[in-house]
Formats: sequence, C-alpha cells, structure tokens
Amino acid sequence: MSKFLKKLNSKFCLLVSLTENDPHLAEIAQNCGADAIKVHLNVKHRASNVLFGSWSKEKKKILKIFKAVNIPIGIVPGAEVTANFKEMLEMEELGIDFWDIFIHHLPTYLFKLKMGKMTALDNQYPLNFAHYLKDIGINAIEGSIIPPEEYGKKLNARDLIFYYHLIKNLNLPLIIPTQRKIELEDLFYLKKIGASGIGIGAVVTGKEKNKIKKVISDFSRKIKELNALNS
Repeated sequence: MSKFLKKLNSKFCLLVSLTENDPHLAEIAQNCGADAIKVHLNVKHRASNVLFGSWSKEKKKILKIFKAVNIPIGIVPGAEVTANFKEMLEMEELGIDFWDIFIHHLPTYLFKLKMGKMTALDNQYPLNFAHYLKDIGINAIEGSIIPPEEYGKKLNARDLIFYYHLIKNLNLPLIIPTQRKIELEDLFYLKKIGASGIGIGAVVTGKEKNKIKKVISDFSRKIKELNALNS
C-alpha cells in the first residue's frame, strides 16, 4: 500500500504540490515538514501557469527529486494526454508512491498498478455519486471542487459544507487542495469536518522559493499543533 495513504489514515497530512519538477523545491518541502510531495506530467498547471512535459522530458528531473528526498512522491500523469501504461510501470518500479488525476481524465489501465490510487473531483462531478469511488478501486480523493473562476478567493462556510457532504459520502480519505487561498486558521475547520489532509500549491505558496519555504513551514507547524490536540 502507498506510504502516503497509510499516513492519511492516521493523521491530518500535508501534501505539497511542487510548482515545478525541481529537486531543490522537493528538498525544501521535505525539510519544512511535508508528509509527501506531488510532481506533474503532461499538463499546464492552472494555478502556477507552468507547462509540464511528458515522462521522457521530465524523467531526469524526477530522478533527481528521488535522490533529494525520502518522503513519498506522487505523480499527476496528465490530463487529456496521460502517461501510457509502460511509462507508469517504469514510474512504479522507480518508487512513485501514488497517482493523482482528475476522474474524467483517468484511464482504466491505471487501476492495474500497485501504487496508491487518488482521483480528483472537479466542480462538475455529482457529489451524490462519490460513494461509488471506493467500489471501483479508488483509495483517496482530492476535492478539487472549487470553480476555476473562484480560485484564489478566501475559504467560506459554503465550501466547508460541500467538503463535509463529500466526506460523509466517501468512506475514503479526502485531501483538500488550495484552490481557495486557505489560511492557517482554516485548517482547524477542515480537520474538524473530517478532511484527512491539505494539498498546498501555487495559490498559497507562490513560486518564489523563500516564500514557498515559509508557507510550507507555517502550514506544517500548524498541522502538528492540530494533530497534537488529538494525540
């Protein structure tokens, strides 16, 4: 089983979505307290505006990331274009811990892999269908349900209700990505409704390395405080 998914079942976790497939950023994330990191292929990341290439183009960078850190590494294998099964097998042998991809881009061959299986639900996904996801083999969910035109705005109570509805219908760990500009005080409420962790990326970290370092450190410290309350 995925090392990161095991962590999700035992505590509220911090997942860092790297703004670039950069070993230095990966090292910063690990040193500042991330439980896992996520790298990307075949996508233009909306929040960071970075274009990630194919496995053949990004492989050398990702190999350097493996040498730089020892925390679990997940992969977003693409969107409309996705890494093929042979490439995914190579990543699995390398040690990629889990995949994470929007459900409407998820090719069925990914279910053949042994790595952890996470899928992202967008704002178009019917939330009342969420309870079927475990039945098809999904291990964890990324709740990417904020409409793109609302990215970067503050978290509100309506968001909490939508996330809570999702959690109550899942019976699976839910990661909340920072489509909203989530602040440290919001973490208490996300944990309270039953979220299993937060995935922070460009919306809150920015792309400048000193800011990324500070934000990850601040989130990690706050999460440790919240986890300690329940220990």
